[in-house]
Amino acid sequence: MKAIKKSFHLFEPRGVNENLDVELFEKESNIKLPVLFKEFLKSFHIDKVFSEEYTLPQYKYTFGCGHLYYLPKIEDLFLGDIFSLKKGLEVRNRLYDVADEVFSHGYFPFAEDGTGHFILMVGIGVTNLEKIYVESPDQSFQEGERFTLLANNIFEFIRGFEYVKIEKLSAGVKYNQLYRNWGEDFWRVREEGEKY
Repeated sequence: MKAIKKSFHLFEPRGVNENLDVELFEKESNIKLPVLFKEFLKSFHIDKVFSEEYTLPQYKYTFGCGHLYYLPKIEDLFLGDIFSLKKGLEVRNRLYDVADEVFSHGYFPFAEDGTGHFILMVGIGVTNLEKIYVESPDQSFQEGERFTLLANNIFEFIRGFEYVKIEKLSAGVKYNQLYRNWGEDFWRVREEGEKY
């Protein structure tokens, strides 16, 4: 498997003048987020992971050139939707009862895996602060535990991700047919035999 992009190159950095008011969220929701996690949120746009996609004129949607894998546990986990802070709070309040370990031991949902089956959590409690976990309600993840430790902090966690090239592209497209115009963030497909 060949990596197309890795780790922090998957995210768009925030500009110098872009401010994400994490402290306001903490105050309004009465949640204290870990320092490194907050720094990650303040440093990168999490709403768009830079995946490699291509378009075909005959279709109205894009195709992916790879899969986003967490390499230490590649057989089980690939990244799906990363939640905004507001959505993370909504997911926590909707899916978990206040008597649940998520509240009592201090876990905060920040993403889900690509299948939507597992929830990724950051520790906000005294004993799990900064640690990143995958929560598996049916204990079907690797070790058979409900919460499986993945990394000691968000930066270590993100370093483990790679956008890996898939063997065969959809619609019979070959990698040597892909090109992009200046300033575009997606690939176009050159017809076979077309000069460039």
